[in-house]
Amino acid sequence: MKRTGLFVPLFALLLTACSERDSVSGNIVFEISDNIEVTDMVRSAVSDYTELPSGDDFSISLTNSLGASVWSGKAGAWDSSTALPVGDYSVTATYGAEGEEGFDKPFFSGSANFTLTGGNAQTVKIPVKLQNTIVRVKCTERFDNYFTGYTFSLKTGAGSTVDIARGQTKAVFMDAYKFTLTGSLVNQGGAAANFGPKEYENLEAATCYTLKFDATDIGGLKLQITFNENVETVDLGPIELN
Repeated sequence: MKRTGLFVPLFALLLTACSERDSVSGNIVFEISDNIEVTDMVRSAVSDYTELPSGDDFSISLTNSLGASVWSGKAGAWDSSTALPVGDYSVTATYGAEGEEGFDKPFFSGSANFTLTGGNAQTVKIPVKLQNTIVRVKCTERFDNYFTGYTFSLKTGAGSTVDIARGQTKAVFMDAYKFTLTGSLVNQGGAAANFGPKEYENLEAATCYTLKFDATDIGGLKLQITFNENVETVDLGPIELN
C-alpha cells in the first residue's frame, strides 16, 4: 500500500446561473465530493491503485423537474455565464464508463437533487463514489524464486479477460460480481504447471480484494493462495523445483 487512512479531495466546480439576485434566477456552486476510501484488510484509497481524475474530468448531467436535459458535458466545459431559472433540478456526476473492466478503469458516479432559489448563491454537493471492485495479485519473494515465469488470467463475471504477467503491479477494476482465476507457471528448470480455474464471488463495490501467492515444497510443491483472509493450498503435483 502507498498509504493508509482517509484521503478525500474536494473538487469544486462553479456553476453560475445568473448574477442577478431576484426570484427567477439564482447562483449555484456545485461541489463534487469524491469519497475515494476503499475497504481492504487495511484502510486504503483509490489513489493507491490508479491515478485519480480531476474535477474537470467528470461528466455532468443536469435535468429539470420534468426530467428534461438542461445541460450535459465535461465539467470543465461548463459556461459559468449560463442562466438557469429557479426550480427543482437533479445533477449527476460520473467518471469512467460503467461496465468497462481492466487496469486503470475506475468508475465513479453520484447524484444530488436540489432546488434552485433566487437570491444568494447556494452550494450543492454531489457525493461520488467508486462503483466497481478492485482485484490485485501479490506474490511473495519465495514464489518469485520458484517461478521465473508465470501469468494469471482473470475472467470477470461480465466476460472480460485480463492477463496479469509476472511483475505486474497494477490492480484490475471490474464489476462488483465475481471472477474466475487460472494460472500458468514455469520454474527455473523450465518445468510447467497450471492451476485453476478457481472462482471467487460475492464481491462488493468500493472494495479491494488481494490474491496473495506463496509457494511451499513441504510434501511436494504447493501453492498457498490467500484471499480475503482465507488461505487455501493447491497441490501442483510432481514438479521439480529446479
